[in-house]
Amino acid sequence: MGLKAVMTDQRLQEAREYAVQQNINILRNRVNQLGVAEPLVQRQGSDRIVVELPGIQDTARAKEILGATATLEFRLVNSNADSTAAANGRVPGDSEVKYTRDGRPIVMYKRVILTGDHITDSTSSQDEFNRPQVNISLDSAGGSAMSNFTKDNIGKPMATLFVEYKDSGKKDAGGKSILAKQEEVINVATIQSRLGNSFRITGIDNPNEARQLSLLLRAGALIAPIQIVEERTIGPTLGAQNITQGLEACLAGLIVSILFMLFFYKKFGLIATSALLANLVLIVGIMSLLPGATLTMPGIAGIVLTLAVAVDANVLINERIKEELSNGRSVQQAINEGYQGAFSSIFDANVTTLIKVIILYAVGTGAIKGFAITTGIGVATSMFTAIIGTRAIVNLLYGGKRINKLSI
Repeated sequence: MGLKAVMTDQRLQEAREYAVQQNINILRNRVNQLGVAEPLVQRQGSDRIVVELPGIQDTARAKEILGATATLEFRLVNSNADSTAAANGRVPGDSEVKYTRDGRPIVMYKRVILTGDHITDSTSSQDEFNRPQVNISLDSAGGSAMSNFTKDNIGKPMATLFVEYKDSGKKDAGGKSILAKQEEVINVATIQSRLGNSFRITGIDNPNEARQLSLLLRAGALIAPIQIVEERTIGPTLGAQNITQGLEACLAGLIVSILFMLFFYKKFGLIATSALLANLVLIVGIMSLLPGATLTMPGIAGIVLTLAVAVDANVLINERIKEELSNGRSVQQAINEGYQGAFSSIFDANVTTLIKVIILYAVGTGAIKGFAITTGIGVATSMFTAIIGTRAIVNLLYGGKRINKLSI
């Protein structure tokens, strides 16, 4: 009599859907760790994921990091077993043999104390002897499990097993690559005291290996192995062409805005034009100070949007001044009340835009973040140039003077 368990098609589809979605999230985390400006990770079809990495230099390392299904397992070493005998096949039923990089056999219990799923953060550093190490932080469940286990096993050796799936170089009948499971003992240490949510892993060969291990652990393990089925490198010509077209559109919008302001508001339109140009210079200047900031199409779209916001602010100010003049106010009164009356509208509009930008930056990824950064900078600078910059120029031209008519 046997027992046979079969998953329904619906459950298989749900599991496949979950694996793809989780892998997308994990790939986004890994891409963000690579420091690429405005990457793109999106789903294509039912079982494919498209990853775009603008400006990446080391493609081999990127592929290795993106495709690695690495995790850690912490297991107790079976000190009572004979390693030599175990290497020859005589292994206790509750144990198995794993090997270090130099081929040394380690007999460990099959029971896994903890996996990398409980790791919330990991960083690479050096110990007091300048040897590379990885610092691990666990979630509450992982910290509790590690604490309870180490409390009862002080003085016993515990092994850290690195588990990874790699391309074996072979293909199945369908032409898909067959992945091979590779396991390596990277550390065996005696439990000296009760461990908690934070500890460190030593025994790593070099700093680069420590950095890569910490990156993979920090980004999380893939739910299911992935295979690279297509790889394309797009030259810089196409990207440069898009940037050029975007800049031309931005310049055209700026020229139209300047002509509009000059036609409707004359001298005050010229003042608004100087504020627009100052706003553009400030945006580019601030972006050049930000580490890793690059000018991309979403960034250009953000600049165009903020130029429109800046024009809107100047229109509000000028219209309020014209309104006050039509109500019989003197020139100085009209200027003062025009700026005061327009301030609340400009402030409210820009603050609500900034709130939306902050939300976009918090929940968005890649291009959305780039758009949010540029728009946020532009909104802040447009408020400064429209309210403070133009007022300073107006005060310089008209402050303390008897003027009967404004060119507005």
